[in-house]
Amino acid sequence: MAREALDVENAAAAPVAVETKVADTGTWAKSVEITIPVEEVDREYNSVLGELAGSVRLPGFRPGKVPRAVIEKRFGDDIKKQVTGNLLSRGVRSAIEKEKLSVIGEPHLDPSQYTAEHGKPLTFKLDVEIKPVFEVGAYKGLEIEQEEIELLPDEM
Repeated sequence: MAREALDVENAAAAPVAVETKVADTGTWAKSVEITIPVEEVDREYNSVLGELAGSVRLPGFRPGKVPRAVIEKRFGDDIKKQVTGNLLSRGVRSAIEKEKLSVIGEPHLDPSQYTAEHGKPLTFKLDVEIKPVFEVGAYKGLEIEQEEIELLPDEM
């Protein structure tokens, strides 16, 4: 049982394959369009559906033996919300790592605008603030002018 829980946690934290398009939206801001391919969406959908199938109890069916079609019909919206949430969080993390973005703060994303559909890719957009990059010019060998300060005898 503990092994299964560990596998579920690792699957939820595992990176997902993403396609990204990055656009500058300001000096320290970027907009990232992320597309999660159909295969990844279907894999996550089947994973969530499998977890639910093992634990759902419905009258007329033995525990863990409810057909997937019945589960999809009864809990379809909840499954889509769970799949969408999982894919959005994993997709954001994967895109940031793929593009090597130095993100400051939380990405701006409205999850209520997106819904993962079985058999369709999931495309979403997020805005992030990134660390500013500064270019330091040549500073070695510069001469510094310093004023001579005269001390009075009683200041010594």
